[in-house]
Amino acid sequence: MSSRHTPRRGHALAMSPAELPDIQMPAPDAPRDGRGMSGTSGASPEDADRRSSPFLSMQPPGTPPPASGPPSPRTSPKTPQGPTRPRAPRSGWPLAVRLMLLAALLLGGDIARYTVWPPVATLAKQNPATTSFMEYRQAQWARQGRGPSYRQTWMGLGNISRNLVLAVTIAEDDKFWRHEGFDLDGMEEAFLRNIEEGRIAAGGSTITQQLAKNLWFTPEKSLSRKAKEAIMAWRLERELSKRRILELYLNVVEWGDGVFGAEAAARHHYGKPAAGLTSWEAARLAAVLPNPLRWSPTGTSRGVQVRASIIHSRMERRMGND
Repeated sequence: MSSRHTPRRGHALAMSPAELPDIQMPAPDAPRDGRGMSGTSGASPEDADRRSSPFLSMQPPGTPPPASGPPSPRTSPKTPQGPTRPRAPRSGWPLAVRLMLLAALLLGGDIARYTVWPPVATLAKQNPATTSFMEYRQAQWARQGRGPSYRQTWMGLGNISRNLVLAVTIAEDDKFWRHEGFDLDGMEEAFLRNIEEGRIAAGGSTITQQLAKNLWFTPEKSLSRKAKEAIMAWRLERELSKRRILELYLNVVEWGDGVFGAEAAARHHYGKPAAGLTSWEAARLAAVLPNPLRWSPTGTSRGVQVRASIIHSRMERRMGND
């Protein structure tokens, strides 16, 4: 019998690599499951990757790790992106309708602001240096290559001929001293006349409305401008006296190309101050107010003569009744 060599106790065993047993050592970070060192038997390579990567370990539980290759759009699950804002319900109105409503709101806001701005009470004692209508004319002259060349001399109502005051109120607003800014009968008559003639032949605006247009607006013809004008006329009547409204109007109204106000008109057309105008001169000045750029009070227009005659006859009846 061959005898085996028994190593001495205390010496290391000399073993060849082939004789070493196949012993698997647990990973340093492998969790123990209470069964000794065999707790790694249920761990998968993906779990080991998740523990070794700080980015993968931050993913929610149950999220599979990214694949080594490009993800397939059919098989790769979507990673939750956190809470999303609920989508607002869509309006059933067409885009055109929504745009029209938006435009109406903007237009309404633009019109409504005239209930508080611009200020009106300051006009009780302060004369405007210029008006929107004057600036409109200046812009026209600039396009024509002309410089600012309007004439205006401010004059109090007491320094304007009574003939002109009477002629203008008869021609432009016969109920001026009785209405509150609007002549509903005159507006109805103007509307029916325009329908009959098929054109805008009459406006039906009161002196107060015309003053509002001269101070803050332009000759533009639109519903929005008329609405703004009506608001400003309403404010003028409530914050200023009738005499002040008429005084403002007689000083800013247009009486020819670059001629604004009664004093400038009297001197330009008749070579005299507004205080010295006769009844006929006043009637002819009032007759051209609807179109002062086309008509002249000293011209030979048949229409101006007829209109001035009607105004003058009414003036005589009023003065005879005083």
